[in-house]
Amino acid sequence: MVPYVGYDFYHKSWGGSLVKEAAFDNIAIKATCEIDRMTFGRIMEVDDNIRMATCAVIDFIKKNEESGTECLGKKSETVGNLSVTYDESMKEGNDGYQKLLYKTAYPYLLKTGLLYRGVNSIGY
Repeated sequence: MVPYVGYDFYHKSWGGSLVKEAAFDNIAIKATCEIDRMTFGRIMEVDDNIRMATCAVIDFIKKNEESGTECLGKKSETVGNLSVTYDESMKEGNDGYQKLLYKTAYPYLLKTGLLYRGVNSIGY
């Protein structure tokens, strides 16, 4: 699978610095798969909207991998003896995680028509 964005675009055009070049392809492929899932595999031509959405998802995935709690909401917190409980619904693969991932890519994919969930009868 070829990612929708290369390291040069991520680093120079997007201004990304979270992912180093050596680890980029792996995360870029994950992000590309997520973009494909969100757009129902309908991307025929990769434009800057797709590239920007992919970069945003790359950064989201990287932040989540680094901290493990980046996108987790606090469920409870105790100050004495410091005890924090996170909402597990926000872990990767769960609904909360998927919603935040979608929200991350949404501004870039909004005007592409690729998020439309209905049936497109043109061309079929």
